[in-house]
Amino acid sequence: MAKTKEQTSKLPREQLLKQCKYYKGEAVCPFTNEQEAFFWMIEAKYVDAYSKQDSAFEPLVTEAMKTYLHYKLQDFEAKDGVPMPIKALILNRHLKYMEREDEETINSFKQFYKQQYPKK
Repeated sequence: MAKTKEQTSKLPREQLLKQCKYYKGEAVCPFTNEQEAFFWMIEAKYVDAYSKQDSAFEPLVTEAMKTYLHYKLQDFEAKDGVPMPIKALILNRHLKYMEREDEETINSFKQFYKQQYPKK
């Protein structure tokens, strides 16, 4: 099962970075591909939110987690090794991009995630 904020927040920044596929701690995104840059940004926010005491991104991650759990996605791809907050942030951005929240959009998020994120 994916780690909760309380479990993840106890990890040092280096451990959080090991959970990322795109973000390696760079100050500036090294990717020119839009999709890779998107995933880099998601992971950077995740690391920031879980490694700093006063992260500006913590409220975003908290809200994203509420939405993720609201749609009962806690077991979605639970064995893929990706922390739930990263998936929640991807969902958050997907919903914002799609400009709606419904079952069809949740299904399109699942398809997008399975096809695009874990493949790197």
